[in-house]
Amino acid sequence: MKKGWSQEDLAKKVKEKLSVIQKIETGKITPDTQLCRQLQHELKIKLLVPRKEIPPPKASAPAEITLGDIVKIKGKADISP
Repeated sequence: MKKGWSQEDLAKKVKEKLSVIQKIETGKITPDTQLCRQLQHELKIKLLVPRKEIPPPKASAPAEITLGDIVKIKGKADISP
């Protein structure tokens, strides 16, 4: 809008169909990387940002397992003489 272009003008500049530009604008599709770069160049805006590397979560040491965790303890009523 700031450039005063119609969707058709933008479609011609990036060599894409008008319907694709309309769908991108309404959020029905997401443009691929190549089209994003073309749009960035023509519109002089930033669409792609570098991905920040997120370190993988550290594996925590397994909690100690006790014998009580493994064996079910029977109550007094369950014990046979």
